[in-house]
Amino acid sequence: MFKKTPTVYDLKDLHQACISGNDLAGIRDPNTGITSWVPARPEGYWTLGNRIKAAWLVFSGKADAVKWPGGQ
Repeated sequence: MFKKTPTVYDLKDLHQACISGNDLAGIRDPNTGITSWVPARPEGYWTLGNRIKAAWLVFSGKADAVKWPGGQ
């Protein structure tokens, strides 16, 4: 089960996390059964206050949202 909690990244940190290849998630295609390995989505913020802060940064244009592959 994927955790759908927001995380705020600096672009440099997000890029490094994606190219390091250390944290990968296996996403299985239910139609073909083939597993693809993609950068894993981190745990994120669990408190309501931190979730609101992250949403406000996106809403106010100070941050962008990232859609992770495989429905993460």
